[in-house]
Amino acid sequence: IRYAIERKQAEEGQRKALVAKEAALARALRATQALQERDERYRSIFECVSEGLVIFDAAGRIVEANPAFCRMHGYTRQEMIGLLGQEIIHPSFHARFAEYLQIQAGELFIEKPIDVRKDGSLFPVEVRGTHFSYDGKQYMLGAAQDITARVQAENALKDSKERLALAMNAAQIGI
Repeated sequence: IRYAIERKQAEEGQRKALVAKEAALARALRATQALQERDERYRSIFECVSEGLVIFDAAGRIVEANPAFCRMHGYTRQEMIGLLGQEIIHPSFHARFAEYLQIQAGELFIEKPIDVRKDGSLFPVEVRGTHFSYDGKQYMLGAAQDITARVQAENALKDSKERLALAMNAAQIGI
């Protein structure tokens, strides 16, 4: 009888351990599914935002870029991944790019460099960047906007003001 009781208790203990393992596995599965859903949401946002987003590793190599950033520079995503930042930034801004790679968490980097498209054409951008850590590694997130239209409008306004000033001077009318 004693043996039967001990055996029954051992079986009950094994059954409880099995139920506990199954519950733990179910919790882990739900947590994994929740993480996958969250990753899919973030990926969707990253992919559909109209602003160009790019992620550089600590060495300045592109590890991720959204479609807007790739289109802006004339590259496919596959071509873009692995490029060094210096390959898409005009040489006159390489020193500023090196400074960008050195900013610390919580700092914001803002610059208006000239970028280089795959075809070699140049265009002005406004870049905002910040530092972040993921899986123990350091990265830089950059958000870029092509500001060609804005720069052209600013230049046209400046030219217009200069022409107005010249016309007023020619007519000997002071401001």
